[in-house]
Amino acid sequence: MWSSPGSKPKRGTVRDTRKVRASKAPAARPAVARIGKRRGAVVDTVEAAGGSCTLSELCGILHMKRSRDLVRRKKTPKGRSGLLVWLQEAGILTVEGDLVVLAENWRDRLEEVREAGGELEADELALRRYRDRSRAYHRRRDKPVSKPSAAGLDAIKRSHVQRKAGLAAIKERAAAAAKSEELRKAEAFVRDRLRELGRIRLALLQDIWHDEGGDPWTIPQAIEALGCRVDKLPEFENRRFVFPPLGGVA
Repeated sequence: MWSSPGSKPKRGTVRDTRKVRASKAPAARPAVARIGKRRGAVVDTVEAAGGSCTLSELCGILHMKRSRDLVRRKKTPKGRSGLLVWLQEAGILTVEGDLVVLAENWRDRLEEVREAGGELEADELALRRYRDRSRAYHRRRDKPVSKPSAAGLDAIKRSHVQRKAGLAAIKERAAAAAKSEELRKAEAFVRDRLRELGRIRLALLQDIWHDEGGDPWTIPQAIEALGCRVDKLPEFENRRFVFPPLGGVA
């Protein structure tokens, strides 16, 4: 695996401003040095050659022009030393003149270096994540087999009950508001008819109100609220008529 560069995060600024954020900056992450793919290719090449090979042979296999680039210790413009320097310091191989030789315990040293760089743990984590994604993909059409707990079911029931109660309360408030508005309109309707006619038959008053889109059963409530009197007239077969209150129609 490639090396992991370190990082020192900053808090940054608030969006569209120069104000520094008040939150704490994320924790710094130290750099992790690993063998890397190029050094790994060097080890594989020397092992395939029987445990030793010359620098020129190694350059030919790795498609490098100059053998000195493998062993130079001076920093290159890209910030890297030679490929063999790091492997020498790790005790994986040695360079004797023009010959590159793997150490006797190079496998143990390689595993120690990989473990120190967190490669083994990272490999296990990557493999576990790959298996989880693969398993999730192949089971994407399966129905969930997990069952909710009793506490979860009780919470769902309480939520449903509270939701129904809230909806019922909203409906009651809406109905009460609509009823009060309907009653107010019915009172105005009765007041206008009595002011115009002086008296009117109750059934006719309800029919007219119904034709205008109102509820006929709100007329008796409006009559009671206004204080109107309802009398039966013998000359009209004792039908009930609505009269304005004694003080007149307001």
